[in-house]
Amino acid sequence: MSADRVTVGVVIDLPEPHASVIDQWRKRSGDSQAGRIAPHVTLIPPTKVPAGGLDEVVTHLASVAARTSSFTLNLAGTDSFRPVSQVAFVRVAGGAQHCAELESGLRRGLLDRPRDYPFRPHVTVAHDVDDEALDDVCDGLSDFVARFSVDRFSLYLRREQPRMESSRAGSSHTHYVRADGGPTDGPQSGYRETEQSSQPAVGWAFERYFDFGSGR
Repeated sequence: MSADRVTVGVVIDLPEPHASVIDQWRKRSGDSQAGRIAPHVTLIPPTKVPAGGLDEVVTHLASVAARTSSFTLNLAGTDSFRPVSQVAFVRVAGGAQHCAELESGLRRGLLDRPRDYPFRPHVTVAHDVDDEALDDVCDGLSDFVARFSVDRFSLYLRREQPRMESSRAGSSHTHYVRADGGPTDGPQSGYRETEQSSQPAVGWAFERYFDFGSGR
């Protein structure tokens, strides 16, 4: 990453217990990003912005959040992006239009970048793994269901740093349907630093939440 630029991403984090289920299936698939990326719905994919423009980005995100109302997100079942890419994901079955409107509002100013593909909200479970692993994920999570309230989004930064793992702890969201069908042992709650190597790892670090309707 260039010293004068920073890579940002804006996402809707999955609350527990759903995040742990997705995280364990990502590890099971052999995805190299397992444990390095908290389960989420992407609103703004990795986007490079000038390091000096980060305050402008934060102001913009706060403005969008302030005029956004909470909505319900429903997840159900699985699909893949094959043959375009080796990705298996959990489908957004309800709330997709709200996600699309939010993505459109966020994609302004320094975050206005060409889309690689048409926006389709989803939760990635496995990426860049073989077909057998993708089939295992799609079959194993075919009955996955989750329903929860979305009242904030999160800003993440990618930089050279010790690897961080995260899972959302103490969520104020209501979990209406428990996600079943996956391994039960999940990551520890909160943020924890894993064993450091002698070389810094490039990883995603949580920066801050933006609560809807509050401007925070």
